[in-house]
Amino acid sequence: MYKDVWVLLEPLSAGFYRLFAGLQNPYSGLKMASIALVLFQAFFFNFLCNNNNLFNRKTFFPALFYIIFSNLFFDFLTTPPVLLGLCFLLPALHLIIIQVRLKLNDQSMLLTGILIALASLFFLPFIAFLLIFLITLPFFVAATFRRYLLLFLGFLLPFLLTILYYFYQNGANTFFAHFLFPYFLTSTNHFIELKFIGLILLLPIISSFLGIWMALFFSNYINYQFKIFKLMLVWLLAGVIAFLLSTRFAPSQLYTLVPAFAYFSTHYFLLQRKKLFAEIVFWVILLGVFCLATGFLYGFPGKIGKPEIAKQLIVQQAKVLPPISLKGKKIVVLGYDPALYRESMLATPYLNWELAKKQFSRLDNFQAISIIYRNFQTDLPDVIIDEEQVMPKVFKRIPILEEQYMQRGNGVWVLKPSSAIKDE
Repeated sequence: MYKDVWVLLEPLSAGFYRLFAGLQNPYSGLKMASIALVLFQAFFFNFLCNNNNLFNRKTFFPALFYIIFSNLFFDFLTTPPVLLGLCFLLPALHLIIIQVRLKLNDQSMLLTGILIALASLFFLPFIAFLLIFLITLPFFVAATFRRYLLLFLGFLLPFLLTILYYFYQNGANTFFAHFLFPYFLTSTNHFIELKFIGLILLLPIISSFLGIWMALFFSNYINYQFKIFKLMLVWLLAGVIAFLLSTRFAPSQLYTLVPAFAYFSTHYFLLQRKKLFAEIVFWVILLGVFCLATGFLYGFPGKIGKPEIAKQLIVQQAKVLPPISLKGKKIVVLGYDPALYRESMLATPYLNWELAKKQFSRLDNFQAISIIYRNFQTDLPDVIIDEEQVMPKVFKRIPILEEQYMQRGNGVWVLKPSSAIKDE
């Protein structure tokens, strides 16, 4: 990763996906993993709420709403990094709540930092939770500077171990150059329109607003419970910031908000004394989620249309098919069409064009030319698909590379048979 494959994907998420690469049908495996993770998170969050007395009585509502609202984020079945990272962020929240409720200790602060770091190594924008917690925790707990330093050091430890691993793999420089530094500088890929984001958040926001209203005006919560109430508002803020920091504008990037939505919605159904109203609101939410989830998959009637889910799912289709078969061949796509790799293999490290184009735009630089030539010769592609029309300039700078290819259409270059034999 980052040395042999240039891609904006967190290291622990890449390691998780590697577990499914050898399966005959990895897509089914990812779907099953997604469902299992959502169920685990829902029941852990329910345990978190009941064990820490976040409400006046024990209830199953947090888990129920966690599962219901999860169905709005239709792309969670691809096991996105945010879903993986949340498995560590929720235990971190559990430790913070324990520290608000009980006396602080050094071990809990250190472990909280480690958990947030592990979550960030699955989904890097979760760094926002460390920053927000460092700023807001003094309002919830009284702690010394030493303990906040432990929180920060606990966060640094997994990152330092990751850097150390890449250092021994002779890839520390590429880890910084091709992942950490460009992550927040690359342009955001939009997989869904803003109106569909509004549809996804509509019911959870309404349900949460009802719960907030009931908790503020009709509850007899103690001071500790109101502290947790404010802490979950902080969670919402951190989740929005993490979404804004993400390189993908997709529904799953908002999945971090589900625990807060489940928490606030539970207040309404526990505090509403008129059970008929509570029943009506519940069935409206349940049927609304079902209709929205169905609409996202099969299209909405009228002018709302259908979101471009095909761009988000793994089984996406290529925009333009080249004039030759790519099945089983080593290829490189110089452009924004990764679906062409579906039945082929990646040659060269240039998987992500956002990262690669910086090197291909510096063809007047001898070092950049040298790196491009070395990357091609180390793993010579059978087919080059040049969507950005950069290969003519590359061939002009590297004539020996041009001699190994022949053009087979606009932007398509095929390795000559003699060159393939020589390469083997």
